[in-house]
Amino acid sequence: FATSSHPRWRQWSNIKIAHRLITLFIIIWLLCDIPFLIFYDQIYLISTNKVTCVSTSPIFTQYRIYFSAPILGGFLPICIASVFAIMAYLNVQRIAYRTVPLVRRELDKQLTSIVLVQIPCTIIFTVPYTITNILISNQVSMTNQVIWAQIQFASSVAILLFYSGFSVSICVGVVIKL
Repeated sequence: FATSSHPRWRQWSNIKIAHRLITLFIIIWLLCDIPFLIFYDQIYLISTNKVTCVSTSPIFTQYRIYFSAPILGGFLPICIASVFAIMAYLNVQRIAYRTVPLVRRELDKQLTSIVLVQIPCTIIFTVPYTITNILISNQVSMTNQVIWAQIQFASSVAILLFYSGFSVSICVGVVIKL
């Protein structure tokens, strides 16, 4: 919204609204994650001598497989980031036709570059995590221990990729400023 040519949209780009939106999204995410506290239980497996977390409700397992993992954890963040990246790109394209100070124009271009690099990285880092998260959630249907071990290994690699993706915006920001 900060790069928009419309003053009404630029009004949305202030710290007060940002604080309110952050509070709202924290509340929404807490509400979405409360079922995890209720329906997950630690179970001691005698065969492996390990404690593991298992869902105690088949309905919650369906919620996690078909809604929480693919939508909330995968495609919704990608879609939201893509929409804002497209909006920022289009706004920066229009900057050439406006009378804007040169410093502001360059800052807007840097912001757009960061956002446009962040989108493919988000897709690369989020999609494997989402897929393995869905497979891990559906552990009841896994009877072959070798396949299950391979899925757990893939999940570990995907989690590593997923969390390393958060550093991309920092690295890209440093490179663009150089």
